[in-house]
Amino acid sequence: MFNSKHQSTEDKLISLLLNGEHTVAELFKQLNQNGHKISLQAVYDAIRQLVSAGVVIKQSKLCSLDAEWRIKTANILSSTPSLPEPLEGEAQTFNFNSFNSLDTYWKHINALLTRAVPDYPVFYFVSHEFWVYQEERKESQLDFIKQQTSKRSTYILIGGTTQYDKIYKERFRQYRQIELSEFTPLKRHEHLTVCGDFVIFTKITKTTSELIDKIYQESVNETELTSSLQKIFTSKQKTSLVIKRDASLAIKLRKQISKNMYLPKEEREKWKFF
Repeated sequence: MFNSKHQSTEDKLISLLLNGEHTVAELFKQLNQNGHKISLQAVYDAIRQLVSAGVVIKQSKLCSLDAEWRIKTANILSSTPSLPEPLEGEAQTFNFNSFNSLDTYWKHINALLTRAVPDYPVFYFVSHEFWVYQEERKESQLDFIKQQTSKRSTYILIGGTTQYDKIYKERFRQYRQIELSEFTPLKRHEHLTVCGDFVIFTKITKTTSELIDKIYQESVNETELTSSLQKIFTSKQKTSLVIKRDASLAIKLRKQISKNMYLPKEEREKWKFF
């Protein structure tokens, strides 16, 4: 599917043609250089399919994306879904049966939150930042961290001080301000996202949260840590995501998360965090 992890030859050709016109020979060369081993005949066949579907125009030897198709597609994609917006003091809950499904929906909500509350700094709490060890979602997680930092300030409180929590802080301190502390009144099985008046609770079971704590404390190295966490990620897990709109609660949680953090004066004055 176009612009997804699983792309056909046609999808890859569209991606290349987004940058301008190319001959079939040039497209063949670029596909193979990018690791997509394919024959020249297969490229010709895929181009014919795209021409037939009205996606590509072939003039002489040059292939380009059909302008009408580009405009229609852009119009469709510009119609953005809206963020669930409960009334002040109310909440909406979404239930899932796996960590992957929970993480996918959490990122979906965060993307919408970025549009709904542009530029507002985000505050997070997690017991451990184990989400970066999800093999199926690892690339998505790393992209999310880098892209988010380019748009707004990010503050994260991690409720652990194991060697792996320290490794995470060292690897990602360039992208976000990170504080490690085992002493926090926040619930370890409820991870938090606080932005503006919105609070997002990402919930796992207490039993699973305690198991993850044990894995972080007892793993000999990152390989063992990753392997043990994968067993949790790939098993059926009761999880949920709650979106709440509560200005007073958001202020309280920002205070708790940022207690030992440095918040620039200009941000404090602009956004009135507390």
